Amino acid sequence: MNKLLPSVKSLITLAALLCFLFQASAASAQKVSLSVRNATVKAAIERLQKDYGYSFVIKTKDADVNKKITLDVKNEEIGAVVGKMFAGQNVVSSVEGKMIAIMSAPAKRDAAARASVNAVVKGVVKDSAGNPITGATVIVDGTTIGATTDLDGSFSVRIGARTDVRLIVSYLGLKTREVAVDDPARFYEVRLENDNMALDEVVVVGYGTQRRSLVTNAISQFKPTEENMRSVMSPSELLQGRIAGVSISTSSGNLGSAEKMSIRGSSSLSASNEPLYVIDGIPLSNNSASLYSFGENMSSLATLSLTDIESIEVLKDAASAGIYGSRASNGVILITTKKGAPHKGPQIVFEGQWAYESPATKFDLMNGRDYLLTLRPAIAEGYCGGADPLSILDGAESAGAGNSAASRWTTRYLNPGESLPKGYKWIEDPVNPGKIIVFQDNDQQSQWFDDAFWQNYYIGVNGGGENIRYAASAGYTDDGGIGMATGFSRFTFHGNTSFKVTRRLTATTTFDYSQIERQMLDGGALNKRNSVIRGLSVPATHRDWYDAEAGEDLAGTPAMGPNNTTLPAAYYNYYYSDTGETTKRSSVNINLEWAIVDGLRAVAQFSNHNRHSRSHFFVKNNPTTGTNIRPTKEAFTETNRMDFQTYLNWKKTFAEDHNIDVVAGYDYMKDKNNSIEARVQGAAPPTSPTTRPARGPTRC
Repeated sequence: MNKLLPSVKSLITLAALLCFLFQASAASAQKVSLSVRNATVKAAIERLQKDYGYSFVIKTKDADVNKKITLDVKNEEIGAVVGKMFAGQNVVSSVEGKMIAIMSAPAKRDAAARASVNAVVKGVVKDSAGNPITGATVIVDGTTIGATTDLDGSFSVRIGARTDVRLIVSYLGLKTREVAVDDPARFYEVRLENDNMALDEVVVVGYGTQRRSLVTNAISQFKPTEENMRSVMSPSELLQGRIAGVSISTSSGNLGSAEKMSIRGSSSLSASNEPLYVIDGIPLSNNSASLYSFGENMSSLATLSLTDIESIEVLKDAASAGIYGSRASNGVILITTKKGAPHKGPQIVFEGQWAYESPATKFDLMNGRDYLLTLRPAIAEGYCGGADPLSILDGAESAGAGNSAASRWTTRYLNPGESLPKGYKWIEDPVNPGKIIVFQDNDQQSQWFDDAFWQNYYIGVNGGGENIRYAASAGYTDDGGIGMATGFSRFTFHGNTSFKVTRRLTATTTFDYSQIERQMLDGGALNKRNSVIRGLSVPATHRDWYDAEAGEDLAGTPAMGPNNTTLPAAYYNYYYSDTGETTKRSSVNINLEWAIVDGLRAVAQFSNHNRHSRSHFFVKNNPTTGTNIRPTKEAFTETNRMDFQTYLNWKKTFAEDHNIDVVAGYDYMKDKNNSIEARVQGAAPPTSPTTRPARGPTRC
């Protein structure tokens, strides 16, 4: 179980415990007697603790302390007795003085098992003529694990111990093939056939569309489906591992936080490597929109609903991105939203998704019982840095018995005739047998990281006839977040109408609106490392909340941690969690297309894009802020972008195999950016009846 000891208030006490754990005893192994019948291993451990003062530390999940045993030994060495107690279990023991550690036995796996865990599938990808294909994508179905073929068409994919593995092999212009892996040791030769339908596919290239068979630039297209959108929150996640040459990473696990996307590697060491994002012809800023000086950026694509996306094109090379100028030096991501489709009547779609989230991994920290049974005997042995052991054992400490209702720790002796208090647990004092210690067992980890509920809803309608097409949709996503103060919610609305004004003139209007609310662990008022990492180290015997017995001043408030920078979860949530941000985005696009003659068309488009972001945090007055009383901050950013495009496009095919595609146009764009940030100390408390500035310190 790898029990991890949380930090205690006194560094001296912690150092003493570590010395106690690892110092070898010079005395010879003690001989003990033990007689139990049909009792649990746990009961036998408690007998040895009570009769001989031994302390046990169990460091493995392989140890079953609830297993029933029967033993009757007299004057045998303690190591041999412990071995009999855990007989038949895959564990070993180590005896150092009065400390006994139970650990996993050395792993025993045969060569075949090791080989299966590290299985690697190798092969080569060729075209129909037998020529090796460079740059083909090989992905393990259902995962983002994969590889790209090298100059010889070879690939190597690590599949580990997975069974029933299928490889998805794809390359531009060729049919995607699915290959079943029945033997990882086999060398696979995969041949891809020409995909004539893919060559006739229409792709967006900026200021127009082309058939893929006529495109000479590096363009990749991806279309969302019901299968690949599962468990995905943003378009960035949708592209992960699916388009060759596109790398996506993130430095934060917060919902909606900005991803770092690069196309064909990084082009700068210091400047941004973000591509240009273009949504329905509206260019967005290269940099992820961020709240001014608030500490963490938000993804530019987080405001989009995945279900509204029709296709995503990635323009990778300079030729394809050149039409957007220097702002597209890192590539272009073109996103096209859904348009109306002709139907006899309206087509209505509703989707509802629900999920239950849990932390994938948790530390196996000591609970209150393990903490007291380990620490108190260590202190009693004198491992406390020269301090008087009784001053710690009987004091107001995390493992002391001198705490009161007003102490931050809950451990104390049960008074004669007193019933076990509600919410408390008890153990017999391993130092003073016969006395009962009561304590609260508050799991800090489960308060910082807990289960959460995720839900997503989408309703859309589309339809039309020969002269008009329409589409409208609304979506809502809510994620409670498994971490404290990491909630995320998003509302989106999308509308599109296209109608023929005359036989050759078509008008299209598009409107998008989204609003995101998200909580954030504040990075300004309190360092995140102090908030979470140190908060996890608070011993389980800590008091979460004071009750009425603590007095009028403390009742109903959370208890402090060991020091001003180590905060328990309840304390942080009460004083520091009033923080978050709201982001609103709206876009309007009006497009007119005039088919002047066959092959020649004129396009005029006007768009207006607005993005408003507001962040805040407020810290209630508490002992850990010192002289920085009730720090408050509000930040606001606004981006307005107006864009007008007009261009002529002439396409001509002659002699059957020769094509001419000419574009000449004009693009005018105007950006307006505003931002403001305000900070203050001594802000009025939220219960203040007036909005006027407070005159001097006021207690929350």
